[in-house]
Amino acid sequence: MSDRPKPSDCTDMASLRRLIDRLDDELFDLFAERMACIHRAAVLKEGEGLPANVPSRVTEVIENAKRRAAERSLDPALYGEIWRSIVDAAIAEEEKHLGAEKH
Repeated sequence: MSDRPKPSDCTDMASLRRLIDRLDDELFDLFAERMACIHRAAVLKEGEGLPANVPSRVTEVIENAKRRAAERSLDPALYGEIWRSIVDAAIAEEEKHLGAEKH
């Protein structure tokens, strides 16, 4: 259970902004952990002879993001676009690794 306050616990803008900043920090920690997974994926894909871009997996990840967004009453189209950007960046990162190994 998180010891972080809820938005309804914030009684002024300063405390709400602190909460938002804390959430942003947590999100970036998770993005960094996700990128570590992407780096590991590049190593594993290289060993298995897989390309960085696996279209069926890209579709699955983006559809999962849209579903997760909808389950939380968030805009699926918006979060689908955000996830598309995240996935595109991940593929580019994997391609850098896979391309570097060939030279």
